[in-house]
Amino acid sequence: MVKGVSKKRGMVDLNFTIFYHISQGLNPTQIAKKYKWSKTKVSYYIKELKANGYIQKIGYGTWKTTKKQVQNYHKDTSNNLNFLRKVRGHGFQFKVVVNPNLRNWNRRIEYLTKKNIPYSLVGNKASIIRIIVKGYKVWLCNKHLIIYYPTDMSFFSSSAKESRIDAVYNLHNILRLI
Repeated sequence: MVKGVSKKRGMVDLNFTIFYHISQGLNPTQIAKKYKWSKTKVSYYIKELKANGYIQKIGYGTWKTTKKQVQNYHKDTSNNLNFLRKVRGHGFQFKVVVNPNLRNWNRRIEYLTKKNIPYSLVGNKASIIRIIVKGYKVWLCNKHLIIYYPTDMSFFSSSAKESRIDAVYNLHNILRLI
């Protein structure tokens, strides 16, 4: 029996490739056509470059590079180097318990109408108050708050735990706003 030889080669980091073409003035559609990639694939890497501060959106489909430079590295898929991988944490929601001795918590609808804060009633029998704070949906329940992160918010890290730590740190900043 003859063993097959793997013809896998390492692949170049797509972040660098897309960064390079954006610096040359190409838009995402042109990059996708050039390499015969889907627009979704290009959009995924553009979102990561934007989150890390390498590119900045000018207008619809128009991007420019910042002064920050992307490191070009060669991924060796045959050795399966996992330390080069980035993990995307997204879709976070947190439940924060409200102190039962909090004064006037049962009068929160009156407070919101008095301060002209827009709210809506959601949930079972429209019994939960929902407000939106800086794009975050916040449900004001009887015994706790539920905070839903926006759908387009992602945290890129080397592991899922680090992504969650970043999200919790961001949660602390949001709780200050509420």
